[in-house]
Amino acid sequence: ILTAPETVTHFRVTGIPSLASARKAKRPIAAILKYLTLVNDQILEAFPAGTVPPIEKTTLRTEKQMEPFLKEPFSEGWKSVYELPPMGVFTKL
Repeated sequence: ILTAPETVTHFRVTGIPSLASARKAKRPIAAILKYLTLVNDQILEAFPAGTVPPIEKTTLRTEKQMEPFLKEPFSEGWKSVYELPPMGVFTKL
């Protein structure tokens, strides 16, 4: 029989909810945000805005297959990414 409130995990809260404070969450949240900023900066350094990574490193499709999807939107021959045909292990389920 569980009687102490700190031993009960309810609605993903561990511990005594009445003792919770935002102050205790500031450092972990700041660390997470700092890490996300670092990852974002590394991505932008590798692939500056307006450029795309090499096609052969990001998809199993050929460059010729991806050409219409990489054109400027609404230009001649452009296709939306939602028009890509399904591909992969989960397409025939």
